[in-house]
Amino acid sequence: APSLQVIIEGDTGQGKGKFEDVFKALFKRIIKQDAEKLEYLDKCRDEGEEAHVIIQTAGIDISRAKLIDILADNQGVHFDMFETEISAVSRTLKNSNGGPDFEHLRKAFSNEDVYKNNKSRNGRNGMFTVFFNYAFTGTPPDVANFIKNQIDGGTANRICWSAIPRNGEVPSELVLPCEKELEAIRNQIDEWRQTYCYTNVNGEDVACPETVIDLQYVEAALKSW
Repeated sequence: APSLQVIIEGDTGQGKGKFEDVFKALFKRIIKQDAEKLEYLDKCRDEGEEAHVIIQTAGIDISRAKLIDILADNQGVHFDMFETEISAVSRTLKNSNGGPDFEHLRKAFSNEDVYKNNKSRNGRNGMFTVFFNYAFTGTPPDVANFIKNQIDGGTANRICWSAIPRNGEVPSELVLPCEKELEAIRNQIDEWRQTYCYTNVNGEDVACPETVIDLQYVEAALKSW
């Protein structure tokens, strides 16, 4: 399953936060649904019940155990991570206290497996395939710190790098479609999700059958880019 890993750098005050505005506008429904699912999971856990749902958005502060839960329950469906401060991503990935690390980023590129096995009674153990997309933004110094010592490891060449052109003291205004047009886009996203990601059957999230799509047109565009 193709993975998209994106880092956008821009100087302070050049509009990095606008990418988050676009993300929240387009994926408003998904973010809301995932928040409701997390509340449902917490309720089930408090009541001693077991529940499994598909989650498609997550933050960088996710724990290693929760990351494994998502990989185990998502049935091969990707989840997305968006973070405006890549400095926070650097702190998490370089911290050995049980969050995501650079290995997860690299293995997501080719949908490779990660392995977990510990004595926790409630933890999931086994091999789990990484289906994971992300987009991070940050200033040039923070981006440089993020990728420091990661060139030889192969992390850098898995990433689509981009930069925000300098717009002077005042960045260009973000112009989003009207709410009616945004709703039409969200409807299209929901249709794609139900076709290619997952559906809900009798209250259970079920991944859609695998679909083979010819992506040669993407390869040609990437080569040109």
